[in-house]
Amino acid sequence: MIPFDDTQQRRCVVPPSVRQQAMHAWYDSAVGRRVWQCEQQLLSHHLPELFGYHLLTLGVDSTLPLAESSPIHHRIALSHSPGEAVKACARFHALPLESECVDVAVLHHALDYSEHPHQLLREAARVLIPFG
Repeated sequence: MIPFDDTQQRRCVVPPSVRQQAMHAWYDSAVGRRVWQCEQQLLSHHLPELFGYHLLTLGVDSTLPLAESSPIHHRIALSHSPGEAVKACARFHALPLESECVDVAVLHHALDYSEHPHQLLREAARVLIPFG
């Protein structure tokens, strides 16, 4: 553990690929599987009610099926770092998408592990259609 010193603020920045591997290992644990079951229940309850043409998922573990219960067929899944199940990589605080092109965005713990959470929210709002 790094001691915190008020006079000199230190920030330990863990690379996204290391975070992604750690989150994948955690979701493979018994506690992680239980948390994922609860999150799946919430997603299964809310996603079927959301309609549109394009669904964007930004997640901390690219192997988790975040949008399985959504009626939206065109799904864009972005990740911080390359991996086996990753189709596209991007910085979440600078999404490579046009403005107002996504109907639904699922940010699965993306804010929790973002180095720029306010910018991530601005980007999510930018790519969502009005009332998305």
